[in-house]
Amino acid sequence: MNRLPPVSDGSRESRDGRQFAEWVLCPAAAPDGPTRYPADMSAMHEPRAPLSDGVVVLRAWREEDAPAVAAGLTDPEFRRQALFDAPGSGEQQAADLLSRAAERDRAQLDLAIADGTQPNRVLGGCSLHSADQVFSRVGVGYWLLPSARGMGAASRAVILLSYWALGPLGFARVELTCGPANTASQRVAQLSGFTREGTLRDHVPQRGGRRDSVMWSLVASDLA
Repeated sequence: MNRLPPVSDGSRESRDGRQFAEWVLCPAAAPDGPTRYPADMSAMHEPRAPLSDGVVVLRAWREEDAPAVAAGLTDPEFRRQALFDAPGSGEQQAADLLSRAAERDRAQLDLAIADGTQPNRVLGGCSLHSADQVFSRVGVGYWLLPSARGMGAASRAVILLSYWALGPLGFARVELTCGPANTASQRVAQLSGFTREGTLRDHVPQRGGRRDSVMWSLVASDLA
């Protein structure tokens, strides 16, 4: 049985020398380290307890988060980077996200990024998506409200969610992709310990055309 290194309550040194929290496992995790889940990973579940490094916390979405979600999904920078324009008002888009996040059986996991000391204060959102159980890989994505940008919240959230995916969820590989011009997301990937693998040409559709994507990855052996 494959196992990741034992969990500590301290911090780890990321590749660029910045300090980040190691990671937080759900209470049901075995004391001698996380074990791999069965191969059927199509229905991803939320952590039994919020994931936190003390600065940010990843928790389930709540109904009262709707105004923050609407603001984030209609933010001009978010819309500029999005692959398509979602239909409906910001309020309708928020309702759709909260409804999807509440579903029990889903192939995408959506969590709120909140302030670690004020969990009711939403900073943005993050997700695990495009899960491939055959090849044991999953994508990670995120967005931040304008007021939360530039403070390291995105990289902290990506680290927490990616380590949880590689640990308790049992994935072997986490992928982060973004457009070549999206330098902010590439910086997040770098700070989160991901490795840049190259450019995928015409990777995804975007507003009537095709967009290249820069591929970044984090694999289980990176955590050793």
